[in-house]
Amino acid sequence: MSKKDNFSQAAYEMFGIGRGGSKREADKTAEKPAESAAMDVEEDEMSLTVAPTVAEVKPLEKVPEKPKTTLLAEGSVFEGTLHTKGDVEIAGVFKGDIFSEGNVKLFANIEGNVQGGNVELVTSSVQGDVSAKELLKIGPQSRSSAATSRPRI
Repeated sequence: MSKKDNFSQAAYEMFGIGRGGSKREADKTAEKPAESAAMDVEEDEMSLTVAPTVAEVKPLEKVPEKPKTTLLAEGSVFEGTLHTKGDVEIAGVFKGDIFSEGNVKLFANIEGNVQGGNVELVTSSVQGDVSAKELLKIGPQSRSSAATSRPRI
């Protein structure tokens, strides 16, 4: 067996790459004494191929998406009831009730009830009831008729 064949056989057996020798060549190798370990193999003489490997592929876990923020820009007017799971920021005029599972940030005059996780009254007034886990008041005093949580100043 030539040095090239010997190297190819060893690479195939150890790493699964290259070409494996035939059974006859393996028998010949068993009959012959092992050749010298030092090999002078040129790159052009050797052609190796990589044996295909199978890796277990796991599907990506779906990352729960945070609900989007609902925005009402300054200069906008909205009349009606707003129900949302996400956060709310209102800078326009809002006439109606706001129900949010997220945070509510108000920069506007609200005519109606507000219910949210955390309600932040920035430069706004509310003519209605405010219900929140935490109420934060920033700016002029609100005209809210009832608040179910104490404002933090």
